[in-house]
Amino acid sequence: MKRIAIWLSIVMLAQSCQVYRNVELSEIKKNKTYRIHLNNGQDIQGICESVDGNQVALRVNENVVEFPKTNIDSAERHKVSILKMAGAAVLITAGTLLMLDIAKKDTGSINNP
Repeated sequence: MKRIAIWLSIVMLAQSCQVYRNVELSEIKKNKTYRIHLNNGQDIQGICESVDGNQVALRVNENVVEFPKTNIDSAERHKVSILKMAGAAVLITAGTLLMLDIAKKDTGSINNP
């Protein structure tokens, strides 16, 4: 049970280390993950398949969708924060060591009051 709790903690902390950073449309590169905000309020996330002067093509749910740059309000690049990842690793290690230490000290049982 402890292993499952530790594993779930690691997964949740790693997920929280993912961030989006604003980029200019001219900075969009092929094979990177982006979230684009369209002028009509929609947010689309996908992997960039191609970029040319007038449009950006993203792979969304196995389909390639092309968006004219004039319809894109802003774009964000998906990244993993190294600083957050390092902090999460330190917290996970400290928490694991603390849990192991508490488990070793907990010698009381129902039969031994």
